[in-house]
Amino acid sequence: GEITAPARIEGISVDIDMMAILIYITEERVMSGGDKLVLSNQLKSVTAGEQRGPTFTAGELWPGGGVRKVELEFSYRAEEARIVHSSILAGLSTINQEYIGWATVQAWDS
Repeated sequence: GEITAPARIEGISVDIDMMAILIYITEERVMSGGDKLVLSNQLKSVTAGEQRGPTFTAGELWPGGGVRKVELEFSYRAEEARIVHSSILAGLSTINQEYIGWATVQAWDS
C-alpha cells in the first residue's frame, strides 16, 4: 500500500517518503526425506533428502554484499520438471528484494 500520512507500524514511526517491509516466519520445523513443502504460496515440492550443515554461495551476489547462506536448493531434475521454472523465478525475486533493501540502506547511510 501507499503511506499518505505519518503512521506507525508495530510501534515504529513511518513517515512520508519512507517504506516498511514486514516478513513473518511463523515457525521453524525440521524436514526430512518425503516431506512436502510449499514455497511462495505456489511452488510445491517433496524433499528427497536432507543436507547436513550450511551451504553458502561461491561468492558475493553483489559487490559488498558478502556471501549468502543458501536456504533451499532444487536438483536439476526437479527444476526441469517445472515448465515455468518457478523456483528460479522465486529465488531471483528474493535476491532482488534483498539487494533493493541492502542498496537502500547503503544509500541512506551515505
